[in-house]
Amino acid sequence: MEWQARRGRYAEATETLLRFVYAYRDGGSAWDQFPEEWRRTAKENGKSVIADLESTILGYPRPKDLAKITAPFVCTYGSRSPSYMRPITRALARAIPTAQVREIDGAAHAVTFDAPGKFVHVIGEAIRSSEPRPGF
Repeated sequence: MEWQARRGRYAEATETLLRFVYAYRDGGSAWDQFPEEWRRTAKENGKSVIADLESTILGYPRPKDLAKITAPFVCTYGSRSPSYMRPITRALARAIPTAQVREIDGAAHAVTFDAPGKFVHVIGEAIRSSEPRPGF
């Protein structure tokens, strides 16, 4: 991807990046299942996609900043995510005092594409569990 981007081949770099990002640990990638219009739009905006990646790659919040979060927070990973996502997600959750970790069955990084109903359910549960209960 970097080789392609450095040569101004942003559409190809974007496809390489997103195929990797949306990969399933059991093979394949959500990228290949996305509607053609989505893939075309991403590639047409490839320079912006690559610039977004480059601007965020080293811009992660520090643990001391994450420790200040007081709002309810849910960190998710998919059951089809590459295996390295589990420890990354759990480490993120450990840094946030209010965080919960949830696995979403049948999904990987493209969770809203892979399993939208399950994602909505997980988020709904998190919202309900954070609402004040009468008498408390």
